[in-house]
Amino acid sequence: MKRNRHNPESLHCLAWAGWQMKVPGTWRPVCIEGDYRSGHIILADGTEAIMQVKWWRPSGRRFDADRWLSKRLASIKAGDRQLAKPVAPPGFEPVACVAAGGRRKWQNCLLWYGYNRPAELVLEVAVRQQTAGGSSEAALKRLRSLMASPVGEPDRWALMGSSFLAPVGFKLKHHSLRLGDMALRMSGPKGQTLILRQVYPADLALSRRGLKDWVNTAAFLQRRKYRLKRVVTDWVLETDDGCMEGVICFGQKRLAFPLGRLALRHTAGAVVHDQTRGRLLIAEHDARQPVDELLLKVALARMNRDDEHWQERTP
Repeated sequence: MKRNRHNPESLHCLAWAGWQMKVPGTWRPVCIEGDYRSGHIILADGTEAIMQVKWWRPSGRRFDADRWLSKRLASIKAGDRQLAKPVAPPGFEPVACVAAGGRRKWQNCLLWYGYNRPAELVLEVAVRQQTAGGSSEAALKRLRSLMASPVGEPDRWALMGSSFLAPVGFKLKHHSLRLGDMALRMSGPKGQTLILRQVYPADLALSRRGLKDWVNTAAFLQRRKYRLKRVVTDWVLETDDGCMEGVICFGQKRLAFPLGRLALRHTAGAVVHDQTRGRLLIAEHDARQPVDELLLKVALARMNRDDEHWQERTP
């Protein structure tokens, strides 16, 4: 049976920094910090914090996960409080779950650790042992759906009903997550930059400014001054669900005088109106060399497209 997305007991996908899992619809991120390399997310249900997920990617190729985990467990004085059968999601080895003690900030918490070698990813998940909604067992069950994207595959980003699929080689550097306006800024090979953004509801957004203006409205502060070169106002994006009308702009970004000729950036930005979901989908690609619209088309077409493989893994 297909879950009703408006049902608070339904599950939705939380995907960030190369890992993802299914969480209850009532859980919302109240704090997100870091980038692709390291960071953390705190999830709450509206009354209290439920779970904190920390991620970290070791810099060395000779990382010994077993040795690191042993040292970590010793540092938190886990002792004999390790759970006999910790949740072991596919691809995570070694794993451990302990009732933390000896450190004030970890009191009354269960800590789960796991290492995913194909993704070169270490995770630490902290769950309160007792919450207003009951014990931590239900929260720990969410880890059964945990998965990670191997290095060299596209990374999926999903949060509060919005999802993006970043091209291979593009990793998160900054994010701007506001109600009705979500944007990710990613760095890619050879100094490329890709911004993926969704604005909603679309009708309200279009009442404030037109499609062309949304393309040229920066989601992040930038040092270079943008100069528009060409606009295509009848641009159409073809997807499996049909066609979306939009606008694409080509231009350049230059540093202030007298450095205008140094580090010139070529840029292309596109926006389409997804009338089915009531959203504006925006993508902007910067590079040292002239850019075309192919990367933008692929990035926009992948936004908010459910991945059947992940749906089948829902516990």
